[in-house]
Amino acid sequence: MAARHERRQLSREVVRDTWHALRTCAPVGERRDLLMYPVRRLLENGAESSFVYQLSGKAAARDELLASPLRAERAPGLALPRVMYGASRPNSHGADHACAAERKPLEAVLESAVPTPVPDATPAEVESAMVRLANGWLAWNARTVGARGGLAPRPAGAQGSRLPEFGALLANEAGET
Repeated sequence: MAARHERRQLSREVVRDTWHALRTCAPVGERRDLLMYPVRRLLENGAESSFVYQLSGKAAARDELLASPLRAERAPGLALPRVMYGASRPNSHGADHACAAERKPLEAVLESAVPTPVPDATPAEVESAMVRLANGWLAWNARTVGARGGLAPRPAGAQGSRLPEFGALLANEAGET
């Protein structure tokens, strides 16, 4: 009972100064379909770095539990996320939404980013799209691995430069991202 009370207090603390709601995940469906969900949660929550593990273990300080993992002290020799794959293959920058300065660009576009409705395709349009898809796959499959890899930075860079816009679209579309 005490642990449940602590979790409620912690939930209130998490949403106290933030712009978003806190959701509790409750999977719904047939037992056979959901079997892997609790297994994955057990594995994740059993990790020593897990919020749940820390909450249920020793009496951790509130500020310690709520600290951003992006601000955590890194082990010696552990590369920062941006350069973890080496200088020739930069990783995405990402954003720490717990940090107000990094959250501001998303908040600025959140209200104006509205997903565009996509009309249903006709059977002829679906058939045409499937033909283009098959032809595109043949062309893609004919490329070397190096040629494929050389194409990745361009869309990744475009996506990274528009992170607030895309993040806002995802949040408005899914209501949770």
